[in-house]
Amino acid sequence: FASKEASVQPPLILSWALELSRKDNATAFASRLRAGTYNAPVRFKRSHLGPLNFLISYDLMMDPIADRLTLDSLAVTFAGDRWLALSGTVDKLSGAQMIDIRMTQSRIDLNRLYPYYVSVTGDRKMRFGGAISLYPLTLNGTAADISLSGAISIADLLFSTGDFELRSRSVRLGYALAKRGAQ
Repeated sequence: FASKEASVQPPLILSWALELSRKDNATAFASRLRAGTYNAPVRFKRSHLGPLNFLISYDLMMDPIADRLTLDSLAVTFAGDRWLALSGTVDKLSGAQMIDIRMTQSRIDLNRLYPYYVSVTGDRKMRFGGAISLYPLTLNGTAADISLSGAISIADLLFSTGDFELRSRSVRLGYALAKRGAQ
């Protein structure tokens, strides 16, 4: 990819698979996606920054006999950190679906993200660093009776802009949300 503002050199990854098969007069479905790059040199209008490691991927399958949709993985990876990884199932697809999705991993290293921010924006006045995790996260129940719970954890946070500076060694914000009833 190349433009006046930016360019990315190979290797670029883009693969998508969609498989349909008949099983006992029912159609099974599987899909996989990988999109991103490993160690690709990146040039922005203001500077050169590389290598870029960024990947979005998923593995998904539907088994009509078991009446189940399985998410083996949904992941976003940047600079070697797994920003988020989810897996889970949806059972009873043809009836009242039972959802069970869980985050298996999350780490967002702001120190690795900061050089890309500066290269893209040219803004050196704002600074940030530390690590954020969206793990744990669970989503379970039916569409009419569903619960979401988890926590956001922040370690060694630094955020500054101009005369304002915020630092924190550790913050953990737990949450729980629930929808009850068809409304």
